Amino acid sequence: MTSVARSNPEAGGPDRHRGTSIRRLIVQLWIAVFLVSLVVWVASHWFPRVPIPELSGQSRAAAARLEWTLGVDDFRGHFEYQQRSPNGVYPGDEWTPMPESFEHVVSELAGGLIYVFRIRAVRDGDIAGAPSNEVSVVPLGLTDGSRRMQAQLAALAARVELLEARQFCRDGTLGEVQFEHNSAVVLPTSNDGLTSQNRERLAAIAESLRAARPEAVAVVRGYASAPGRASYNLDLSEARALAVVEHLSRRLRTWSGKLVVIPEGERPDLIADRAEDDDRRAVIALCPAA
Repeated sequence: MTSVARSNPEAGGPDRHRGTSIRRLIVQLWIAVFLVSLVVWVASHWFPRVPIPELSGQSRAAAARLEWTLGVDDFRGHFEYQQRSPNGVYPGDEWTPMPESFEHVVSELAGGLIYVFRIRAVRDGDIAGAPSNEVSVVPLGLTDGSRRMQAQLAALAARVELLEARQFCRDGTLGEVQFEHNSAVVLPTSNDGLTSQNRERLAAIAESLRAARPEAVAVVRGYASAPGRASYNLDLSEARALAVVEHLSRRLRTWSGKLVVIPEGERPDLIADRAEDDDRRAVIALCPAA
């Protein structure tokens, strides 16, 4: 009896099995890509990037300006700042909200003291990320003697502007005004001869300034004699320069130029070979064009 081998229609040989394995692998790869994409989408929508601000600070008059950047472009929320106490610790959970996006001014601070700040981001009432770095700010003191401090700041700013523009005013001297011992009074003085001399010199200086170009800059440098404390002499030299500016400002009401005060104090390097009485003076110079 002869046996007949039946053929299995489902048996396709090695090639058929190889094709099935490739198709199964492609399907698995597509499923893996879909799952990874789904995880990324969920993470970006439900677990947004943690924003950590980068903080910097600037000193202002009795205030501190806080500025910060954030490495998250689409952040939706607000920021809060915290100020460190004088004993070096932060006041627990006391944070002050800031309505601004990337800068805020903390006012009513005492001048000359060191203040330390940090900020954090808040989203939907919850803390978003860690606090920023700390910044130290020393506000400018403009409470007592504010006029003197403002004049110093203006003089410093003007000095920087002059240096940046390469304008040097020593060669354009218009004249000088002398003062009595320990005095910042221009007119009148107790010395009739000095009063007459100062009046004539100030009139000539004012006339020269009127003839100058409208945008001219005149520098008034105050000096003091060497006896006495250096700090006191610096203040006295500033008061003398301010007195000259005040007098010239009254004479030059329609002049559109600028008067800059620079207190020099006692400067023996600039006033060598001069009598001590001549050190008590203010020198007015016109800056040449840049």
